[in-house]
Amino acid sequence: MWDFFTKLWTLLSLPLAVYDSMRLILKLKPKIIMGVGGYASGPVMVAGVLLKPFLKLKLAIFEANAFPGLTNRWLSRFVSVSFTNFEISNVYFKNPITVGIPVREGLTPVSRLPSERLRVLIFGGSQGARGINITVTEAVKLGGDWLNNVEFVHQLGSTDFHKFDNLYKELKPKNIKWFEFLYDMPDRYSWADVVVCRAGASTLAELAACQKAATLIPFPYASDNHQEKNAQAIAEENAAKVILQKDFTPDSFRNWIQDLIENKNLIPAYEKSISKFFKPKSAERIAEYLLENLQ
Repeated sequence: MWDFFTKLWTLLSLPLAVYDSMRLILKLKPKIIMGVGGYASGPVMVAGVLLKPFLKLKLAIFEANAFPGLTNRWLSRFVSVSFTNFEISNVYFKNPITVGIPVREGLTPVSRLPSERLRVLIFGGSQGARGINITVTEAVKLGGDWLNNVEFVHQLGSTDFHKFDNLYKELKPKNIKWFEFLYDMPDRYSWADVVVCRAGASTLAELAACQKAATLIPFPYASDNHQEKNAQAIAEENAAKVILQKDFTPDSFRNWIQDLIENKNLIPAYEKSISKFFKPKSAERIAEYLLENLQ
């Protein structure tokens, strides 16, 4: 019910948002407007489309996902250039240029130090990923010899931190460290042999930049199911293992970890394949193109 009223209020607020955006554009008089999709940039880009004939504006969009969102799909007909992250999304756009997606500094491939145990980094964003947290903790609760051969760093997120924090404290696992949030992701990536995470575009870009083997659990309620489509694009290149949320059970998680322990050649194969998705200096490439071609 609340989702319905939220969507209705958003729809009714759009005209005012477009009007406010037009006032801002007329005040600032930009030469170029670039949208990145979603509800935040939608009104500004619509305002740009309406004012384009009068101000000689140049418009550009950036699409991070394998399947574009509704806003960018509609806007694509009005822009001069479309920057994309996945090449497979280019068919939806006018004048597409695949530039990748900007990633935080310090994310580079690092040779891992040898370890007797498989090192697994698990995270789901600042709020966490409840589905991943439930499955992983249930698998740990079941116990078994497999846990002697792994080390986990598990970022639980803020939403259910106390619940899972208390659960881990009760279980007292030997080889697991858990946190509400991780502030040193470059170091965590360097430590890990394999990552378990969602399939958002920024996360996938970081995995590619670090050349990390990963198990992707797409968020099943993402708009346009874009996370699953992102994961499929990666899986088609054999660059990651994908397990849908409905199939991500304590048994499937444990079995996959055991497969990685017993077949260690899988990890370097995934690392090599996912590195192909990394496009360095994407922010610089976008800025250079805008300044050189749309002035």
